[in-house]
Amino acid sequence: MKNEIKIILKHKAVFSLGITVVFALYNGFLGISRLSLWYGSFCVFYLLLAAVRGTVLLTEKKLQVKNEKEKFARKAYIAGSVIMVILSLSLALPVSLAVIMKRPVDIGITPAIAMAAYTTYKVTSVCVRLKKQRRAEKNSLSRLLGTINVTDALVSVLMLQNTLITAMGENEKMLTLSAVTSGVIYGVILVICVCNVVTKKNFGE
Repeated sequence: MKNEIKIILKHKAVFSLGITVVFALYNGFLGISRLSLWYGSFCVFYLLLAAVRGTVLLTEKKLQVKNEKEKFARKAYIAGSVIMVILSLSLALPVSLAVIMKRPVDIGITPAIAMAAYTTYKVTSVCVRLKKQRRAEKNSLSRLLGTINVTDALVSVLMLQNTLITAMGENEKMLTLSAVTSGVIYGVILVICVCNVVTKKNFGE
């Protein structure tokens, strides 16, 4: 039963990786077409996210055939955790743009719908994965992958919030709320990513 759950989670993780890459390219397209630093910075974030998720998935596959599993898993975990810290630091730019009200204001309805769909998928995916992962065999890499998914969902909420406020019209109270919640979400993400580096994990299967 546990093995079946692990296989399902891996397949979903690969699918999620593909979705992340597509969303990164979409943000890159918006950044170039609209000359928007906001979208460009999120493109960088999602490319880094895809990189660390891909690293974890590739490592889990190699662990099945590698003899020195513990040593190899430790290196992969540290590398992934460091990328996560860089990833969280890359969010400082878009969060700052949200705080100082320098987001794009003429986004149209299509980006808003795309971000709403992405956020819905990511939040649902995290909830489902957390429920299934309780019954699956846990290791440090699966926990790192879970952290990646939670970070992804939090950032998608941050993007959707700011996008909807922009699309529906801005007012002073909503802008203040957006700035505060964006800062809180960023703080949570930063704490999660730093904890991955400083927390010791068991690397064996």
